[in-house]
Amino acid sequence: MFAPFSQLKVGKAAGGAGLGLSISRRLVELMHGEIGVESDVGKGATFHFTLPISATAIDGRPKPAVARTTSGLHTAVVRGPRQRVLIVEDDAKHARATQEILGRAGHDVSVLGTAEAAIAAMKNQNTDLLIVDLGLPSMSGFTLIEQVRAGETASRPEKPIRIVVLTGRDLSTSERTGLEKMVDLVAEKGVMTGAGFLDAISGLCGAAPAPGKRRILVVDDSAINRSVLRAMLESAGFEVTEAERARDGIRMAQEAAPMVILMDIRMPDMNGLDATRLLRDDPRTNATPVIAVSAQAMTGDRELAFEAGCVAYVTKPVARQELLSAIGTVLQSTAAQ
Repeated sequence: MFAPFSQLKVGKAAGGAGLGLSISRRLVELMHGEIGVESDVGKGATFHFTLPISATAIDGRPKPAVARTTSGLHTAVVRGPRQRVLIVEDDAKHARATQEILGRAGHDVSVLGTAEAAIAAMKNQNTDLLIVDLGLPSMSGFTLIEQVRAGETASRPEKPIRIVVLTGRDLSTSERTGLEKMVDLVAEKGVMTGAGFLDAISGLCGAAPAPGKRRILVVDDSAINRSVLRAMLESAGFEVTEAERARDGIRMAQEAAPMVILMDIRMPDMNGLDATRLLRDDPRTNATPVIAVSAQAMTGDRELAFEAGCVAYVTKPVARQELLSAIGTVLQSTAAQ
């Protein structure tokens, strides 16, 4: 019932069991919960899920903690190297939520409410990761970031501090462009939270900064799919370019070959398999690895993608770790050749 896809026949108009239950399962699992179903033939079915949540009332007032034995809420699971994290946030509620997410993952987390306090703290202690709210009192988050990048507060200038902006304000184009030159990730409060936020942090801290951006081309006719893939990839340090149609993707790859192409299989103008064949036949792009990204999960779909020239196959809904693992394997293989 919770399988990603069950297609009835091959073709653009093919019907299937859909992705709803699979996406529901993925969302629940990302929040460290469980989902299940109870069904009686001829009577009906009940779908249910459980989530580990903090003991906080809807009105925001804390409730007495309730002992939990199966939620894993109090179990620290380190995802990547343990980091010394400094959160600079004057909103106690947001600061507490971010601290809880990173603390449960095993990181050493401190919280300060002003930029001035953060500057003083970083002069006296090592900081691996700085999470900054932009709307700080007195000195803004923008100014704090500029000072950190200028090396005025770093106790370890030989090891740059990773900086993440976590903000609730709408950024102008110029503000976002300026920030992206100085920080490693820009995330919005209420949009990137929970497991997704932790995944992004793990991606940033799991390896040393790359000497330059590694560009990946995403070819997919769905704007939502492209947006999701962009978020996953940029949080891991990749530069992303997008193409809505296969022919545009081919042209972009011919003009400036990316390190990897993520190719959707079912697109309106030309399917991803035909596009991959054209890329393989062109001397300008025949060495560029293509990873198929598709909701098609029938027996034989992977084989068709590999026959067309794809080097890996990732199914939708895409799991970040699976995607990054496939890209890492492909890049290692390419470097070894």
